Amino acid sequence: LIFDCDGVIIETEELHRLAYNAAFKSADLQVGDEPVVWTVEYYDVLQNTVGGGKNKMFFHFRNTTGAFPTFSEEGETKSAPQTQDEQQ
Repeated sequence: LIFDCDGVIIETEELHRLAYNAAFKSADLQVGDEPVVWTVEYYDVLQNTVGGGKNKMFFHFRNTTGAFPTFSEEGETKSAPQTQDEQQ
């Protein structure tokens, strides 16, 4: 039996990408009128550029789209936090 880091014994990055997209869809996450979706090609670049889930999202919205998304919560459209302080 060999123990190693995540992603070495079994490739899980595609599962991560699918989980992000499912969460984005579940929250009705949008930038403008477009839903947030990470393609295989884009996620490959993203995973090799930025580590960590929160960091990936901040990088994407700050650097790729240049805008933070809106989402639906209890039927109300809200803006996503743009800083650590806004998350509190």
